[in-house]
Amino acid sequence: MLKSDETEVFSGTVILDANWKEVIRQAYEGNEKSFYSAIWDMSLNAFDIGREVQVLIDKNDNLFISVGNPGFVSFQSQEYELYNKEAKMTFPLKEWIHTHPFGKAFFSGTDLKTIATYRRHMVKATVLGDGERMAIEFDVGPNGEDYQEFVQHALGLCGESHPNL
Repeated sequence: MLKSDETEVFSGTVILDANWKEVIRQAYEGNEKSFYSAIWDMSLNAFDIGREVQVLIDKNDNLFISVGNPGFVSFQSQEYELYNKEAKMTFPLKEWIHTHPFGKAFFSGTDLKTIATYRRHMVKATVLGDGERMAIEFDVGPNGEDYQEFVQHALGLCGESHPNL
């Protein structure tokens, strides 16, 4: 059943922690490791099953958060996050973060298509998976050339409460 407020989600999603978005927002005020850990934890524990969660951080440090199914996440049926808030999304995005709750940190074909579409409008794309965090950082060189840097981190990165990360 879909709700009309900010907790609306895909039909059939069971929310076990009604404050899951607030947990993520509060963690953003801390350090990066705590923030990634909170996103990962909510992806695995805030719902009936592990679900992909995505967080967009805009130019002004506003967070836009949604949940999907175990293999895909979008803002479909969660448009409130994008359109009905006081803070409107401002590009470029500082970071697009999403989880792969049942797999390793890697950029899937769908992820790569999303990155190709928004690459010029984001600074960093990050995926969290079992025991890993992978990121691509985008920049422009001194002569105007585009470049990207891949970064992968292994175990222990997302916090002590999750020994697999």
